[in-house]
This record gives sequence, C-alpha cells and structure tokens, in this order.
Amino acid sequence: MSNSKPNPETQEQHWSGKGGQRWLENINDFEDMIQPIGKALFDCAQAKPGENFIDIGCGAGATTLSLAQQVGNIGLVIGVDISDELISECRKRVIGAQLNNVSFLTGDAARIALPKSMSDCLFSRFGVMFFKDAKQAFLHLRSSLKPGGRIAFSCWSALDHNLWMLSVRETISRYIDLPKLEPRAPGPFAFAEKDYINEILRYASFKNISINPWSGKISIGHQENTPKQAAQFLLRSLSIAQLLNDDPRLNKEIIQNELMQKLQEFSSSSGVYAPAQAWLVTASLDG
Repeated sequence: MSNSKPNPETQEQHWSGKGGQRWLENINDFEDMIQPIGKALFDCAQAKPGENFIDIGCGAGATTLSLAQQVGNIGLVIGVDISDELISECRKRVIGAQLNNVSFLTGDAARIALPKSMSDCLFSRFGVMFFKDAKQAFLHLRSSLKPGGRIAFSCWSALDHNLWMLSVRETISRYIDLPKLEPRAPGPFAFAEKDYINEILRYASFKNISINPWSGKISIGHQENTPKQAAQFLLRSLSIAQLLNDDPRLNKEIIQNELMQKLQEFSSSSGVYAPAQAWLVTASLDG
C-alpha cells in the first residue's frame, strides 16, 4: 500500500481550483447523477412567480436557471459559486437560455457580500457542506433573507447509505492510505448527522426545521453508462480519486477494473444505478 499523503488544500482552495475544474469537465455526468434528488429539492423549495432566490454553490447553473424559470421575469435569482470556471459556464448558459432575471457572484458564500433582506429563499443542491465554519456561514447567509424567508437545501447523509461512494473508498483504500472521514468536517458528508444540521440551523435562528431523507438509486454518471464507464467517471472526477493519479507507482488499470467489478452489482440494461441517500432540509425565519 502506498503511503501517499492527502492534499492539504482547504475546501475553499479545492473548489476554486482543480475541484471546480473537474466538476465542470464532468458536468453532464454529475447533473445526470444528482438529478432525481434535485427534482425532490425543487418540490421542497416551492418557488413561486415573483420570488427572489439565492442559489448557494450553484455549480454550472442548472439549478439557477430552473429557479429563474419558476420565479419568472418579476422574480430574481442570484447564483453564487467559488469557482471562476463554473461561474463562467453559468453566464454562457444564461445567454443560451435568454433569461434576464439571473445574475451571478463569484466567491465564498460564507463571506461574500449579499443583498440584505432581499431573498425569499436560500437554495442549495449539495453546496453547503464545505464551509469551514458552518454555523457562522449560515448566520451570514440568513442576513440575505426577508423576514419570514426560508431555506431549502440537500446534502448527503451517511457514507454507509451511499454505496456509490463507499465502493470508491473501499477500492482506493486497498492501495493508498485514505484520510479518515472526520465527523462534521467540511466535505461531502459533513452534514451526515441530522443533529448537526439542527444545531447549525438553530444557531442561525431558523425555525420550523424539517430534515427528511431522500432514498433511492442514482445513476453513476451518464444514465446509460456501463460499469467500466461508471468506474472511469468516478476515478477521473471524484476528488478522493485524485490521490491515485498523483502516485505514478500505482497501476491505474488494475484499480479501475477492481472498481468496475464492484459496480457490476448495480448494473442493469439501462445503466449503473447505486443506492444513495440525501437529506432534504427546509426551515424558515419568523416573520
């Protein structure tokens, strides 16, 4: 087993650098993968014509554009992401969609200046788990909400309920020493504990907190991927897999084949679909 050390970069450095670039390079596969959870989150957010939204961690803008269509021309949506590359793609998509009720901000949503008391809803599809100080970040974000405003976001639950990622970690850990998943540490599974989500939202004075599981199967990359294509997607796109690419001593083909064999369990004639679970979270402020 290799003794490769994990990259010590912060989440901010990661997403504003190579992490954001990899997301953009694999954007279609990622959006296919999380589309059913995003659909459920839209149902929770209940966007209405004329409302204002802020989309936190908006990625390449798919959710931002959908919200803009839902709130209509008398509403407004602001997308926020830390990656210059992703925000550049957002702006291209807005031009293509011919929408005039969308704007974008590049920066860390935990600190970036947002319009005070202008938003009816803070929205985020898997964009809020990376804050260095989650409590202070949500306290900062709530200042952009109108009295009585609300929040709706999705986040991954425990690793054991997300077999797509568990398969990757089990495979990679046979070859390199992976960093331990520290509970509540910034990263994809930072909000795995319901109690922690409650703690954060209460700290930021949110009320009517609802945390419900979305459980189902998600496509691993493109919806028609073979196990080999799914393995290739995971190993080229996930941050944890980059530890393999940084070690020239490892036989990448052997590792890919091992992961492919694990993914065979989830394969069907329509693609590779693995069990997943996320939290759908909503809360509101007093009017």
